[in-house]
Amino acid sequence: MSRRLMSRALVVLAVSALILPALSTPAVAGKGVAVPSFDKVAKIFPYLAGGSAFEATDKVRQVRKNCKSGKTIKGATKTAVAYSPAPKPIPPGTPYPPSLGLVGAKFASAASAARYLRRTMKTMKCTRPGRGDYKIRTKKFKVAFGDEGRGYTSTAAFPGQTYASQTVLVRRGKFVILVAISSYNGPWPSRKKTVKLAKLAVRTVR
Repeated sequence: MSRRLMSRALVVLAVSALILPALSTPAVAGKGVAVPSFDKVAKIFPYLAGGSAFEATDKVRQVRKNCKSGKTIKGATKTAVAYSPAPKPIPPGTPYPPSLGLVGAKFASAASAARYLRRTMKTMKCTRPGRGDYKIRTKKFKVAFGDEGRGYTSTAAFPGQTYASQTVLVRRGKFVILVAISSYNGPWPSRKKTVKLAKLAVRTVR
């Protein structure tokens, strides 16, 4: 597998495949969920300066134990956004810039959002590979804001390569937010900054 393809695959492992597919599918017509602007995010992560954000709106599907997408949840929509630094040549042996993604999902009620959040927490294993010559190790950490939530620190080791990510999943009323930053052969992603972005998202979504 090429370095670029492996890097993309690792990002998928770091961010729940159950709620980020909107980034790779055609946008759904209609009003999406408000998410933090690029400028505000770049203040937290200065390496993004001069870059851009890609947004896509999609429906929200039920979370299934077999790791496959279920039926569309009535009255729910989501906006997924990827924040990227300015494109520039990367010399051989230089780590890729950290990958940063965020999802804001809105449900018809707080009860519906709470059910979705808890089911997603139970299926975070779906972001891990079922086979291969590597393992993803994940540790949970507490999230002390919003109505309920959880954080995850994940690491993996490959021959001569390393990977790490920080993920926060949190609910505020009828909204569910997921923030994830991953680093491939680079510096360890900051949990503090990931939490700071998640707090910003909790204040922003509407």
